[in-house]
Amino acid sequence: MKYGLIGCGRISPNHIAAAKANHLELAGICDIDENMLKDKVLKFGLEHVHQYSDYHEIIRMKKPELVAIATESGKHAAIALDCIEAGCNLIIEKPIALSLADTDAIIEAAKEKGVKVCASHQNRFNKSIQKIREALEQERFGGCFMGQPISAGAEIMNIIQERFDTVERLLVKLEGSLKYLREYGHIVITVHY
Repeated sequence: MKYGLIGCGRISPNHIAAAKANHLELAGICDIDENMLKDKVLKFGLEHVHQYSDYHEIIRMKKPELVAIATESGKHAAIALDCIEAGCNLIIEKPIALSLADTDAIIEAAKEKGVKVCASHQNRFNKSIQKIREALEQERFGGCFMGQPISAGAEIMNIIQERFDTVERLLVKLEGSLKYLREYGHIVITVHY
């Protein structure tokens, strides 16, 4: 499968490693920062991979079947919609978009074009998280009454989604009702048995 990576910042090594591990054809990488591009090329031996500073070019020139969007959050929606219009399936770093309206537009466009969109919640595959979930399912800690991911400030849009998803994934198989509370930028998940 032909794969393109848009955004070569700090999360991009995980995308490059995943592409290699899954034997994807890395058709091109893109970043507006030439130094980021050069850094990834040297660190991962990607001299043979086409490099772009404009994501429109990677879509037009390489026509990837799958694109990972790993740019700053505020650019996700516009890039996603352009990729969907070109028929690319997507993996989008969280958050998918900065507004519900943009997220809905991405979902609707993907349905219309028949492409798949996936939010990247990599902690689901974190071995430590999987071990904790296994221990919870086996009730090795006794009953679980509360899980509390806490976040504040500028990281709300990026990090809290991952923390919320992690706690939810840990607790999803436990019996009882989940109650979600939002208060002062904190998300509290309480499980009642």
